[in-house]
Amino acid sequence: GGTKPDRHRCWQRPIRRRLSTPTRMQDAGSGAKPEPRKPRRSPAVHAARRAVDFATAAGRLKLTVRSGWVQHGVPGAESVADHSHRVALLALAGAAVEGLDGSLAAAIAVVHDLAEASVGDITPRDGVPSAMKEELERDALDGMCLRLADGGPGLAEAAASVRAMWGAYAAAASPEARLVKDCDKIEMCLQALEYEVEADERCLDQFIDCVTPARLHTAFAKACLADIVRRRDDLLPPRLPGAGQDSAAPRAKAPRAPDDASTDTESDADEEPPGSQTRASSTARRRRSSRRRR
Repeated sequence: GGTKPDRHRCWQRPIRRRLSTPTRMQDAGSGAKPEPRKPRRSPAVHAARRAVDFATAAGRLKLTVRSGWVQHGVPGAESVADHSHRVALLALAGAAVEGLDGSLAAAIAVVHDLAEASVGDITPRDGVPSAMKEELERDALDGMCLRLADGGPGLAEAAASVRAMWGAYAAAASPEARLVKDCDKIEMCLQALEYEVEADERCLDQFIDCVTPARLHTAFAKACLADIVRRRDDLLPPRLPGAGQDSAAPRAKAPRAPDDASTDTESDADEEPPGSQTRASSTARRRRSSRRRR
């Protein structure tokens, strides 16, 4: 009357299988909660993820307001993305006039302020030396490009291209880069004119006066500057002698252009703002006339 062996006892033992994810039975001894392994992404999916990361970082330019306009009390000031878009259009047109590579010029214009997505729009009024500003922007751009390059060989090549175009613009190392530098200044002048027309007053003189033909490299940009000045004379009444500029928007002691368009060299950053001598002389005249009346 002994007991019969259980023929199905083997089914009570754990079955060893090659599973993609660990089972509870395998992890029971360690006491750790099992975590499913992440599926391996394909190269295309990984590249797309890095490209979206890059575009997300660059998208902060839409929310980065151009500091120069804000510092001068302009309501609803444009973003850096707004500025870069029109610089690219001007560069595309200018390249056709100057006989340059339009695709390269437009691409340089698209990336020329890309680092400001991380460091913001640094102006001379912020008191940051030019060398430090360039170093901050270069480090920010390198970080964005490194993440993009992690997406694979194709995106590594694109990241190297972005880095090279940004460096060419910073050093004005090619005809297309010099054209974009010109278009950067021309776009600023045009935007200043549009704000003045909206206010129906010449209230942003220094943004236009700081750009002179001597600071421009191309005949196209010089012609654009002359046209903007001509339109300004047609659309806005001339400023009366002795009229204070302080009535329009808050001014600082040394107002400058809203971005690095006004700081291509150290001498430009230290330059006395246009119209400051005129304002000082008009103030002195008013004081002398008030003394006579007394």
